[in-house]
Amino acid sequence: MTSEILIMTPTAIALAADSVVTIGNSKTYDGANKLFMLSNNPPSGIMIYNNANFYNIPMETIIKDFRKKMRRENIGKIEDYKSKLEDYLKQIKEENQIQDIPLIELIKLFSNKLINEIKHQDENNPIEIIKNQVEVSQDIQKKFEDIFLKNENIKKIYDKQMDLIMNHLNFNPKDYKNIMSLLKKFFISKIFLEQYIGVVIAGFDKNSLFPSFISFKIITINEEVFIIEDCENEEIGEKVIFLKPFAQTDVIDNFFSGIDPMYYNQVISYFDKIITEYSNNLIKLTKSNLNIGNETSILGEINNEKENIMSNFITFLDDLKEKNSKLLIPLIASLPKDELSNLAESLINITSLKRKVQNGLETVGGEVDVALITKGEGFIWTKRKHYFRPELNPHFFDKE
Repeated sequence: MTSEILIMTPTAIALAADSVVTIGNSKTYDGANKLFMLSNNPPSGIMIYNNANFYNIPMETIIKDFRKKMRRENIGKIEDYKSKLEDYLKQIKEENQIQDIPLIELIKLFSNKLINEIKHQDENNPIEIIKNQVEVSQDIQKKFEDIFLKNENIKKIYDKQMDLIMNHLNFNPKDYKNIMSLLKKFFISKIFLEQYIGVVIAGFDKNSLFPSFISFKIITINEEVFIIEDCENEEIGEKVIFLKPFAQTDVIDNFFSGIDPMYYNQVISYFDKIITEYSNNLIKLTKSNLNIGNETSILGEINNEKENIMSNFITFLDDLKEKNSKLLIPLIASLPKDELSNLAESLINITSLKRKVQNGLETVGGEVDVALITKGEGFIWTKRKHYFRPELNPHFFDKE
């Protein structure tokens, strides 16, 4: 895991990334490079997060080779890098021996791991836990089915493993179809979507005075297929500032909104629980005291009012977050370049500090790399780590 930040003002872009890499779920180490110069024609930089490898090839190696090839290209817009990178990845996939875990093995690994987790659930309902962890678009699900489940051999093994999981779940037989659909989404989410490579490219278009960025996720399906999803493209234009954290965003979100995302979700969940209990009790009382024909209408109004109250409460919290953010935005927009760089670094450092004092792995930390990009000066490192002594390697800087 990691923490990265992109800040764009009308005059400059600040990029910052930590340097911790997590191995499995048990070990971390410092020293990873996640922020790179891409070009000075046009001025641009690139960050990566989440998965550091494209199949068995390190993304750092890919980016540095891609950067060399782009020197011969006439890149006019920052968004053009997306299609260029996609073409380049297809090329190296064809030219190199790509190794990936066979899908059949992935299905079995997923099944065994989930069954083991279900066995260790005491009071918690595994189905509810799965529901809370699933977020898969219809488009992704269709691609998964088109690629895999049309293969009879794979589909047979997949169905068998899903049935094994179902044998360990307590559910109403009427819900069989819905739970199977939920397991399919959970499988896609855990096996493919969580292993994506996050890419952020920011800079100045050749014919624009304002900065822009594009971000997207590279999802490797198997040794033959990868897809690019969740593309976001933004030019600052007349906006005062654009700020976006990537990967672990909770601490930075808290800094700007004034409300911790975990606290926000817990408050909404608790309020929903209270309002639901109140509505249910009110419905019971209404049913026991109604002897008139419009019972259904009254019960419907109670449920509608419950939904309205819940919606208004969420809107109130969201407005509060936006109000807190708006207080900081004008101040950040007026920062000089060196202070903008310091802010980007500090936002990563406070995330690192929180992970340091929390239980579990320190998944954000190490030295922070920081860069500024302007139309006039191009890509400038304001802080950069090296694994070697710079004074002994002048040739490296001549090459850069």
